[in-house]
Amino acid sequence: SYDFSKINHSIADLYSFCRSDKCVHYYIYKGLLCLSPDEATLRSSLEAMKSKSNLFHDELFITLARTSGKKVDASLIIRSAELIGLFLDKEKTATPANLFTKGWTTLDLTIRKDKLMLNGFTGTPAPVALFAHEMPLPLQMMGIPENITAIYGFLLANPSKVLETIIGSDTIHALGYDLINNTNTKEIFRIGEDLDPWLGKFSFKLSNENHQEIVVIENRQTDSTFSAFNRFTEPVEPGITKITDINLFKRLFGSLYHTHVPVYCLNHPALLAFSSSLPGLRNYAHTLNAPGVRGQATSMATVLNNTQEKANFIAIRTPADNNDKPDDRMSWLKRCQMLSIKISAGEPFMYSSGAIYFEAPKKSLAYMNEQSRTDSIPDLPVITIPAANVGRETAISFTPLVVGSEKAGENRVAFLGRNSLSINDYKGQQIFEWQSPEPLTGQLFATGYTQRDQPRYIVTGENHLFHLSAEGILLKKIKLPAGIASASGFFDYERRKDYRIIYQDAERKIHSITVDGKALPDWQKPQSTSLSMAPEFIRNAGKDYLFFSSRDGNLMITDRRGRERIKIYEGFKKSANAGIYENRTNAKGIFLTATDDGRLAYITDRGVISYSAFGHFGEHPYFEYADFDGDGSMDFMFAGKEKLGVYTRMKKSIAEFTIKGGMLGKPFVYASSLGKGWIAVRDTRTGLVYLINNKGEQLPLGKLRSDTDPIIFNPGGSRQIVMVTSLNNKPVFTLLK
Repeated sequence: SYDFSKINHSIADLYSFCRSDKCVHYYIYKGLLCLSPDEATLRSSLEAMKSKSNLFHDELFITLARTSGKKVDASLIIRSAELIGLFLDKEKTATPANLFTKGWTTLDLTIRKDKLMLNGFTGTPAPVALFAHEMPLPLQMMGIPENITAIYGFLLANPSKVLETIIGSDTIHALGYDLINNTNTKEIFRIGEDLDPWLGKFSFKLSNENHQEIVVIENRQTDSTFSAFNRFTEPVEPGITKITDINLFKRLFGSLYHTHVPVYCLNHPALLAFSSSLPGLRNYAHTLNAPGVRGQATSMATVLNNTQEKANFIAIRTPADNNDKPDDRMSWLKRCQMLSIKISAGEPFMYSSGAIYFEAPKKSLAYMNEQSRTDSIPDLPVITIPAANVGRETAISFTPLVVGSEKAGENRVAFLGRNSLSINDYKGQQIFEWQSPEPLTGQLFATGYTQRDQPRYIVTGENHLFHLSAEGILLKKIKLPAGIASASGFFDYERRKDYRIIYQDAERKIHSITVDGKALPDWQKPQSTSLSMAPEFIRNAGKDYLFFSSRDGNLMITDRRGRERIKIYEGFKKSANAGIYENRTNAKGIFLTATDDGRLAYITDRGVISYSAFGHFGEHPYFEYADFDGDGSMDFMFAGKEKLGVYTRMKKSIAEFTIKGGMLGKPFVYASSLGKGWIAVRDTRTGLVYLINNKGEQLPLGKLRSDTDPIIFNPGGSRQIVMVTSLNNKPVFTLLK
């Protein structure tokens, strides 16, 4: 029932196919299929294909385009001013959109049954002055009533300095008002005296169902606010004044918010509200003063579907704001519940995220397929636990460790007790057992040395290093410069088997020594609060980074000599159980980890930190970063109180499960080169072990319990993958098919 026709016969054939009065136009040129409902746009595209001034010569555009994800449903590249303009009336797009002039935003799109997730980056030819030296802030904005249809706003740690930079001066000559004589006066508005004492971190502009617009600014000090604006406003009615100088609001906030004149002002204990609509301001005052509201009718978290993310710019729009405004740009929004976008400061690009929320879909085939993938737990005979593979009793006080053997490509398992070490093969057969003369710290390092007088294994005791041969014979007992009070790091910086052991002593000093126990003369012995995990090492762009994570959430980053490499601001709190990884997902930071409240944190080489939230996992959750589903992109895994979740870079769930009342231990993530993957995790309260494959399916283990967190390893060759647990000091080997 469609009519196809050729439109032209120029450099490439232009076609259209129409039905009734609607047409779609397309052309095929140099391997590209290009379509558009607008013929003029398509003709311009065709001409640009032959032009030397197209976007493929725009370095910023190309760089951002390359950040697009590989495994996403679609990618969108849009001029940032146009993106911001979607949240504003056409005649007002110039105000906040000008902040991103000539910039581009790239967004990866992931389709879910109730929304379209957006994640990407925003770049500009020159840094955005508004976000210079800024950090993303929590979306904690008060004074948002329920009947809003659109809102956009900013969260800035140093708003007065930002405004002073934009205004270009710290003083403004303006008309004031003399209340005693009822006359206008000439005054000077000083940013440092009249704005800085009260100006809060958040501000926003909202529109309601009646298209009344109100600008709201956080008020940190009511007395300072009254003192500052008392000279520049004249009374209108109780609680509401009018700014005398019609240009003062524009001079102060016009770069962020457009408003008509006159400008009325509502001075509330928690905020200031400005509007050209006196009835609108009266209604807003009534909302704030309603019983039980106290300036918090609803939080931004509620508007954003309970998001925990931080940002510096936020915009939301609902279809109700567009009902009476014919606008082809926004006509598709009438089928949506809400459109949101957030932008966070970052280098070299700002981070952008958001969502388009749709009405609940019908149970289409795609919907039913998604339900079956995420909700079903097939009872498949994929696990066997042969009784013969239960090892003999041995002291087990720590999580088992995988170590290599003297045979290339073969792996073994080490079990450490408080005073013993046992090495077993993949069948659970014991290779040797060694008794220590002093308590061990739970760590064993395989050196790879091949000479008989060189240690195959190095075991850390509380006060000594123990060198063992491949047969478990003690070769050396070496006194440490100071006792070990935390987990140790074992590093080969140049991969020459010139190892360094880094650990913390009881006085919280950090030591770096050789395998012979000799202290390095150029090591600075930095100090840190009690470490929660072994030090970590990453080499990035030719630079060495050592990471020290504390139980209280502090993070210290040094070079290999112990000198500060990256300064982390004191407000940042890292999860005590989260590892540090080199960022292979995007350009937001060179490293990533998790915070104490379970958010993903990106860290730049300058210490700038930005965040992304995936859900609630309790305090100090575990965090892992690996290509779990084998699609070539790194995935994020969180585990903690009652919940484990694995997500793609677009926050699409790969695997999720919840244990009511549970507290999950350290998960073990295993991804094979053959595309198979598992996560094994233990509920520390019950000891029950759970296993999930990389399709998101929970696999049956019966009532398998463990006293230690499980591990998974490849024994080598064509042998089956093995999961190792322990119960009552007996190692248990479980084969994974």
